[in-house]
Amino acid sequence: MSAVGIVDRLAAAVSSYDRPSSAAITRELIAFARSEDGVDASTARRALHCLRKKRYFDLMLAAGDALIQAGQDDPSVRGLYAQALIDTGSVTAATSVLERLIDDCAGQPQAEAEARGLLGRAHKQSYVDGNGRSAVRRRSLLASALASYYSAYVASPGRNGWHGINSAALLARAGRDGVAIDGFPDGQRIARDVLNSVETADEQGNASGFDFATAAEACVALDRFDDALRYLNRYVEEKTTDAFEIASTLRQLEQVWGFQPGDGTPGSPLVVFLRAHLLRRQDGGSIDAQASTIGVPPADASVLQRVLGAESYVPLEWYAEGAERARAVARIGIHRTTGFGTGFVVSAGQLDETLQESWLLVTNEHVLSLDNRDALRPEQAVVTFEALDGGRETYRPSVLWSSRELDVTISRLDRDVTGIKPMPFAAALPLLDPPSRLYVIGHPLGGTLSFSLDDNVLLDHADPLVHYRTPTERGSSGSPVFNRQWELVALHHAGGTGMRRLHPVAGESETYPANEGFSFGAIRRAFQQRPR
Repeated sequence: MSAVGIVDRLAAAVSSYDRPSSAAITRELIAFARSEDGVDASTARRALHCLRKKRYFDLMLAAGDALIQAGQDDPSVRGLYAQALIDTGSVTAATSVLERLIDDCAGQPQAEAEARGLLGRAHKQSYVDGNGRSAVRRRSLLASALASYYSAYVASPGRNGWHGINSAALLARAGRDGVAIDGFPDGQRIARDVLNSVETADEQGNASGFDFATAAEACVALDRFDDALRYLNRYVEEKTTDAFEIASTLRQLEQVWGFQPGDGTPGSPLVVFLRAHLLRRQDGGSIDAQASTIGVPPADASVLQRVLGAESYVPLEWYAEGAERARAVARIGIHRTTGFGTGFVVSAGQLDETLQESWLLVTNEHVLSLDNRDALRPEQAVVTFEALDGGRETYRPSVLWSSRELDVTISRLDRDVTGIKPMPFAAALPLLDPPSRLYVIGHPLGGTLSFSLDDNVLLDHADPLVHYRTPTERGSSGSPVFNRQWELVALHHAGGTGMRRLHPVAGESETYPANEGFSFGAIRRAFQQRPR
């Protein structure tokens, strides 16, 4: 196998959100880099870009370190390695790598500009993370970030617009924070020049991708928020824009400009819009449901719909539907703040139209049971809804029906839950070809309510079992599993690296890494056939 062949396989695994395969192939690449053949600069750059595309920064870091240790000295490889260091929290180490890289790139204008931009990012990250404990240190960090960005911008304003807009953003941040920075022009003047450059390129048909994100941020600096939203819409529609790019722009708006969903600022809709698109493409494991905002602020929704129209409004609606589902997901534990498992409420009438209750709680039989010694008993269990009321209200379950075969317990609650909507059930299991994606909302490790979005491909199903790669942790047992339309597909049950395949494949192992759930259609049929 050649290095090119390994990276071809890596690209395919990354594109299909196959995190386990991506990790295994990265280990192959590392071993190959240490062999006599080694990995050439072009192939090394491509591998690191693949991993960055889906924000697999830990794999990117390991691969970059191995490539450099094996003698790969390409400036782009070293820059990508430094970027992985920043995104995994090793900002000091990244700064050292970048300072040396800038010295080594003397006489290579574009390579030097890229390195200076990354050094600016390192200093900026240290500033926004609050690493400057004194006013002097904070000013030093901000001035260093500005010097790095602005020096690259003035060297080539037409080519290095993103350096310019970072300069404008940091000057605006300095003003808000009361940090005096001298020696730079007015930030709005820089923003106007950057926006003019993008508009000229756009008129000539030469603008795309990150140019539109740069223009959007220039519009933010100029208080043209509707125009910023339009540029962001063009940005996310570009084929080259993936999770890494969206997350970078979102980070800039949140950390440097200070916008948050529902904060009443004109920038709030921009953050809501980007979070919606990141939720669709995110590959980083899970997104905290609270951090993603439960429910979209009405003012943001109206601005988005007015500016973008119905077609571009769909991602926001998708995001809002996921947030609505999260309101019905519960933590189940022995007290309010510590989870043993996850559950969710469904409309009783959807399960059995003869029932009089409004809502029923669904979880695993190994989480809540009358006779399973490893499960909580109903009198021990406390049920809370983090996304509904912050987990302040507590409920007590009483078991109505259990099935060990389907690992499900359905319970009444001691009182009605208000403020949630019925969860639609999927009419059928998703298609296997083309591959479908599934989404899990639960309480991994008993902690905060999260969306599991990484590596979330449907692998196989044979009713009542559904196999998928959506990542889960202990505490996710009993979580709802959704299709792309946020319809309930399955009840999450278990996972492991040696799950037996539902349909063995000739020449391949009988087991594979997978998570497993029971289809909700099978659960509903069994519940309706229960003894009365």
